[in-house]
Amino acid sequence: SSGINAEYGEVPVAQLFLDATNAAKDHIERNFKLTRPLYFDYVHLVLRSAIPGVEREEFSHPIHGDNCVLRMSDKSCTKDEPAYTHRDWSGLLYLQPPKEG
Repeated sequence: SSGINAEYGEVPVAQLFLDATNAAKDHIERNFKLTRPLYFDYVHLVLRSAIPGVEREEFSHPIHGDNCVLRMSDKSCTKDEPAYTHRDWSGLLYLQPPKEG
């Protein structure tokens, strides 16, 4: 099956993802008292599982800018290819309880 047996029956995984995305958007609009609708141009779901008993110090991927090319040498971030220069804001929504660190 391509779904998850949810409380109200079989729900396709894509629908669960869409529902979570819309709930996050609605929460942001209310929390920041936006006067215009918020539109997402890209939504990305990342699943990462910790290995029990293994402590990691490194990041899962390098520090980067979503809408600019980050140059660590002079700490500049220029809106050049291949960055997604049309993006103005990025955000993260963690679906698990917060951890220390």
